[in-house]
Amino acid sequence: MRIAVDTHVHVYPSFTVARLLAAAYRHLARLVPEAGVRAVCLTERAGHTAFAGLADGSLRVPGWTVQATTETNLMGVTSAAGETLYVLAGRQIVTAERLEVLALGTDERWPDGAPVRDVVARVRAAHALPVLPWGLGKWLGARGALMQQLVTEAQPGDFALADTYLLPVLARRPGLIRRAEKRGFRILAGTDPLGRRGEEELAGRYGVSLEGPWDPAAPATSLLNLLRDPAVPLRTIGRRGSLGDTLKRMR
Repeated sequence: MRIAVDTHVHVYPSFTVARLLAAAYRHLARLVPEAGVRAVCLTERAGHTAFAGLADGSLRVPGWTVQATTETNLMGVTSAAGETLYVLAGRQIVTAERLEVLALGTDERWPDGAPVRDVVARVRAAHALPVLPWGLGKWLGARGALMQQLVTEAQPGDFALADTYLLPVLARRPGLIRRAEKRGFRILAGTDPLGRRGEEELAGRYGVSLEGPWDPAAPATSLLNLLRDPAVPLRTIGRRGSLGDTLKRMR
């Protein structure tokens, strides 16, 4: 099964969720028209509860129907036109060092402020996938040295790294990502929308494509296994924004 997925999607209170879902499906379908599965990985910050709201019906999305799956950490949402997008639960945790850790595949809530090594360990213990995403200025100085340490000390299966749409398209991938990829670390990609109104339209513009076994009886497990498995070829899809886009978005 060919799968297209944006692995870094926030749902902010300023967003119109129906627009986010429609944009994600539209962009992923354009980038990988042959994909049999299109998905977004939520990365919800402290206090954000979109996944839980979709699951219990308290968050209603006009024009979309929510279908539970056999696993509580993933659901399907289908438009009136019959377009189905999968939504994987996930959290974003800010560490004591002001780094970010994404926890893909869980809606468990951890408080911000713990050391990064402890956060990664907790995410792994929850059978979720820890991801350390690039962030503007967050891999420089002391934090950059810590990231180098983490990658040097870790095994490729311990966590993944990721770049985002916010990194300008003309910029080279950060050296740490290039070195980690050579060591066998998984390098994911996602849009990482900011909290401004209208940013939900970015969902699905940047992500990854994979091909491998998909078990309809265990869709979340299938997706997480494919994202983790270094033997599964992984291709970045879409392109990052321009420098002008990045500067405009950071104002």
